[in-house]
Amino acid sequence: MTQILLSLYSFLQKRTVLRVLIMLILFSLFGYTASKIELIEDISGFMPKDKTSEKIQFVYQNMQVADRIIVEISSPTTDKDQLIEAAEAFVSQLDSADSDKKYIKEIFHTIDQQALFEITDFITVNVPYFITNQEYEKLDSVLNATHISQQLEQNKQVLVSPSGMVLKKNIITDPLRISVPLLARLQDFQMSNQYEVYNEYIFSKEKQSLLLFVTSTHATSETDANATLAKLIEQTASSIQTRYNTTITYFGSALVAVTNAQQIKKDTYISITIAVVLILLLLLWFFRSVYSIVLLAVPVLFGALLSLAALYLIKGSISAIAIGAGAVIFGIAINYSLHFLIHAKHASSIPKVIQDLASPMLTGSITTVGAFLSLLFIQADSMRDFGLFAAFSLLGTLVFVLVFMPHLLTHIKRKRTKEKHTILDTVTEYRFEKNKKILWLVGLCTIILFVFSSRVEFNADMSKLNFMTTEQKQAFASLQQVSELGKKSMYVVSEGTNVQEALREYERVKPLIDSLQQSGAILQVSGIGSFIPSDSLQKIKLDAWNNFWHTRKDSVKLMIVQQGLKVGFKETSFNQFFDMVDAEYQPQSIDYFDLIRTHLAKDYIIERDNRAMILTLIHTKPEMAQSIQNQLTMQQTFVFDSTGVSQSLLQLLSNDFNTVLFLCGFIVLLFLTISFGRLEISIICFLPMLISWIWILGLMALFGVQFNIVNIILATFIFGLGDDYTVFMMDGMMNEFAYKRTLLASYKRAVALSAITMFIGIGTLVFAKHPAMTSLANVTIVGMISVVLISYVIPPFLYNYITVKKGKKRLIPITFKHIGATVYSFAVFVIGSLALSIHGFLLFAFRKSTEQRKYRYHQVLCNTARFVVKYIPLVRTSVLNTQNETFDKPGIIICNHQSHLDLMYIMMLTPKLVVVTNEWVWNSPFYGKIVKYGDYYPVANGIENNLEAMQSLISRGYSIVIFPEGTRSADSSILRFKRGAFYVAEKLGVDIIPIVVHGIGHALPKTELLLRKGHVTVQILPRITPENKEFGETYTERARLVRQMYAQQYEQLRTQCETPEYYSDLVFHNYIYKGADVQKQARKELQAFSNYSEILKHVPHQGTVLHVGCGIGVFDLMYALVHKHIDITATDSHEDTLKLAKYCTSVPKNLQYVRQDSIDKKFIQQFDCVIITGDILDNIAVLCKKMNKSLFILQQKNMANNINSANFDGFRVCIDNNTYSLQQLQI
Repeated sequence: MTQILLSLYSFLQKRTVLRVLIMLILFSLFGYTASKIELIEDISGFMPKDKTSEKIQFVYQNMQVADRIIVEISSPTTDKDQLIEAAEAFVSQLDSADSDKKYIKEIFHTIDQQALFEITDFITVNVPYFITNQEYEKLDSVLNATHISQQLEQNKQVLVSPSGMVLKKNIITDPLRISVPLLARLQDFQMSNQYEVYNEYIFSKEKQSLLLFVTSTHATSETDANATLAKLIEQTASSIQTRYNTTITYFGSALVAVTNAQQIKKDTYISITIAVVLILLLLLWFFRSVYSIVLLAVPVLFGALLSLAALYLIKGSISAIAIGAGAVIFGIAINYSLHFLIHAKHASSIPKVIQDLASPMLTGSITTVGAFLSLLFIQADSMRDFGLFAAFSLLGTLVFVLVFMPHLLTHIKRKRTKEKHTILDTVTEYRFEKNKKILWLVGLCTIILFVFSSRVEFNADMSKLNFMTTEQKQAFASLQQVSELGKKSMYVVSEGTNVQEALREYERVKPLIDSLQQSGAILQVSGIGSFIPSDSLQKIKLDAWNNFWHTRKDSVKLMIVQQGLKVGFKETSFNQFFDMVDAEYQPQSIDYFDLIRTHLAKDYIIERDNRAMILTLIHTKPEMAQSIQNQLTMQQTFVFDSTGVSQSLLQLLSNDFNTVLFLCGFIVLLFLTISFGRLEISIICFLPMLISWIWILGLMALFGVQFNIVNIILATFIFGLGDDYTVFMMDGMMNEFAYKRTLLASYKRAVALSAITMFIGIGTLVFAKHPAMTSLANVTIVGMISVVLISYVIPPFLYNYITVKKGKKRLIPITFKHIGATVYSFAVFVIGSLALSIHGFLLFAFRKSTEQRKYRYHQVLCNTARFVVKYIPLVRTSVLNTQNETFDKPGIIICNHQSHLDLMYIMMLTPKLVVVTNEWVWNSPFYGKIVKYGDYYPVANGIENNLEAMQSLISRGYSIVIFPEGTRSADSSILRFKRGAFYVAEKLGVDIIPIVVHGIGHALPKTELLLRKGHVTVQILPRITPENKEFGETYTERARLVRQMYAQQYEQLRTQCETPEYYSDLVFHNYIYKGADVQKQARKELQAFSNYSEILKHVPHQGTVLHVGCGIGVFDLMYALVHKHIDITATDSHEDTLKLAKYCTSVPKNLQYVRQDSIDKKFIQQFDCVIITGDILDNIAVLCKKMNKSLFILQQKNMANNINSANFDGFRVCIDNNTYSLQQLQI
């Protein structure tokens, strides 16, 4: 990708007009499209949604009361007539202010008596549709002459009273007053029993204040229109209060939504303004250039416009809070510009800047964008908006920085003045990871904060995130006393695709509601009752009516006529009732009940978008809420209240939150592993994000800061920003390790500047008044401090730990494979030591220590050693025993000492041996008991003082193992031999059995307790008898001469064993942790040329060699390690690859890398042989022929066609590990 960007830079650099035209077109296109996007200011967009929460939100959005504003008019005198006069004036003035009904749908302020009369008449003449079974039973009990006579007498008294004119029609239609209990049930429509009616106006019982209700034409989310309504109400209320000496308070969700929208806008403008000013001042101080500030802002603007344009094309709108949280994105996005600009100040050229920064920027952006896109899995629209906005913004910024910004930095070429050292430079150049006190402090704080992290709380109460003015809070508190605002209530919602289906579902659950009310579990019920029956219920009720009167109507008619005549009624007075009894009623459509639906049930029926819902409001005791909810919840009926909604949202959000964390972690870890090519590096990059998260949770718990549905944004923000910072830190460390470039300070400077701008950008939200914005600020500030501190300390410390030890590069960097093999081996060692100790205890503690038992224990030790050697991970073993040594004859076994594993390789040879140990081994808690049970002998007081004990061991047939070097060799070379072993052999008159080991020091070196891949060879040399004078007469001479023999023998063994296959793992590990491309290239070379095994047979083994086009030095390193008597000089035209090769850890003394711009005769004259890799150079071939130098051509198969010049005739050509002459190649 870097090469593509460099090519694109070269292409656009030569075409200024095209470049400028592309930028202008893109800015114009994105700007125009972005300007058309709609801002959604509804805080509920942050609510997660599943099927249930979506239904609840649908109910809230479509309830008549949701858009209703409650207005309370009160006065000190509580004069109801005065309040009525003020209310009439208020309604009149407000109605006039919105004469075209643009903002006000309805003002409900009086009870419509005419409508009530009409409803009463409707119910009276339609009794069959509404009467219940209980009412039939009561009616049946009073259908006798006595009760009918009494009822008709009462009817007569009513008719002659003043109200007789009003009730005459009802009495004639219903002489038995069947409709009376039905009309009493109309109170079910009343949502609260705290009201009373006076002169058709509604008053509160407690405060004697007048209430009226204003319904907005627009939905709660349409804040622009509702803002105008709020202003009209405010103006009207202010006017009426002055004129009538009253107090008018008003409250409603529409007004709260308006206040929220206005406050969000205000907070956003203020915070962004303050942030921009402070950030500009900071950047001006740092860069001392206005042009640099513009360069920083332009890519971010480009990214923001691209993001808004993309969102408009995708969905047409975006959450306003998602835009308000854009400061978070600004902080990450500007990070790219900062890195590019700061690095460009010190780079030699713009292409060099692209080359250095393309990889970390692409890696950081991919993982960060992936983390933000994981927000798409949260079931909340605003969170998805934020994820998309962040992802597109970062992508747009990155594209501009890498494609267009390089062409705006031409002034960098002229800027070479030394800059003043600032305090920021001092801080960023300080190596925090090397300060042990800081490391211990970070570790201690992490442990403490981990303990507190589980105590952080999540607040799912959305009302806490709404902003209300002081007046609104006071109005809410006042209205709580006169309404059901804020009181415990539950909604039972029955749903269907149409009203008929919803009614049928409601009728299935209503008997259970009635039962719970009768039992006292439900205190009050408000709803449609039985006054809007479904078609199926109508049929049931009408059949019941007909069945009831089928056997009764004739007798009842006769009794009514007879008793009526006695009282004074005419025989025909109740013919309307007789007609109703005789009539054949039929089920009616839902429209038949429009009178009830329009005037009484409109708050309980929702019908919209092919969905219908019947609402029933119930009041209950808090402790009964969950039980009632469980009982009333059915397939098409659900129950909710504010507490239950919060709890379900909390659970839903918790699930979403866990999903986001998992996805963020997985995406970041996956792309980091792909980008860096090593799981170890990706884990090091990932750990700071995990530790930062622990710090954030712990600090939030300590300071009492709660999570909520808005500041959950922080989760992806931490992963995004922490990942971005860590990637740059890691890239700086890898550049320092691979090329010795000092990029880390530059990266840390950019990170610090980005963090400060981020801190300012988010910190300004502290001045916001909206709770959602301030909660975002509080949590993000905590997060920023955590992320920056951890990214400065943890990645450098961990990277240094796996690559460097005590200031020097490790022979092989630590890998998970090596750790796994070491842990496994150590576990086997501990378990084996314990088992051998227990076995020895059982063998010797309770029984006599006989020679036979001793030998059996030595056999166990030998077999254990053989098992360990056979199954030790990563290490193969070969034993060279050309002398067929059986160790039957005891002697002094001597061996060179390279590693802790040496003993295992000696012990596996025979059970008939004991080892001379030091005091530490004798007292070791791991294997002290083992050496004691095995008669291994401590010689802390000098070997010459223990001859008697050793003679005893020899006489029992045991050979004695002594390492004459006395200590392990750090570089596996043969150290000076001490005389002790030779002294013992001379005094005891026994043979010396020399054993040479090779490869153990490479597999487990003295300097590192980490197992590596290797091949161990154990060679048993001929015995040196006391009669053999080849190695001198005295033990002193023997020590010296045998050591010389060891050195020669070890050299021969090393030549034999140290093949390309032997070194392949070591060579490869010289190129890990230096970037995925470097590692990939090294592996590719080793695989393509089979570790160069065939090539290294044909190249010179001695003399001097020049390698032209050495690349990253894989071949040269292998060549120098395998053939230690060759002096290699390697060169390459690419400075970076030459540095990479030069700074490999295992580069031996016989290999040097030089920068040589021209290869001429004088330069070639110094060498015996020339090797060419890469582009074929005919001129070098000509020079080699003239100077009679051997030439070797090293190519991969895809380059073979380049070798076609006669100048190469006579030279050897190697292609993919096969050698040819030029003639063979051309054939």
